[in-house]
Amino acid sequence: MSRSPAAALLAMPGDLDLDADVDGLTVTRVGVDANTRSLTVDLVDGFGRFVDTTGGEQTFLPGDPNSRVSTASITAWLPDATPDAWDEYVTVLRRWRETGTPVRMCAAPGRYTTLIEDRHTFLLVPRTPARTEATR
Repeated sequence: MSRSPAAALLAMPGDLDLDADVDGLTVTRVGVDANTRSLTVDLVDGFGRFVDTTGGEQTFLPGDPNSRVSTASITAWLPDATPDAWDEYVTVLRRWRETGTPVRMCAAPGRYTTLIEDRHTFLLVPRTPARTEATR
């Protein structure tokens, strides 16, 4: 079954062109600038697969404390977000930070990055080149 054209704009688990599929991430910081409608989100402790900015692939294995993402950072600019949508983004991100909710991040070139809590709660983040990165 193929996805609709709109759904094809989303990076989702199982897509073949993902350059990041990292699960178990915990939000540690949410930076908010309401004037410019920009967000910076720092995440830690995930496992999965990540292609770094040089094109090198890194794999972070589940259950291996020596092989977890030590830090990942996403910066997003949401200038067209309605006030309600902006508030929802900020509220969800802050809840994830406060509760330590594990999230999954899927990213692919030319598509929206998805931060997924479960099948009912996820955020779509416009891809900003060179600002989605992870390190050990």
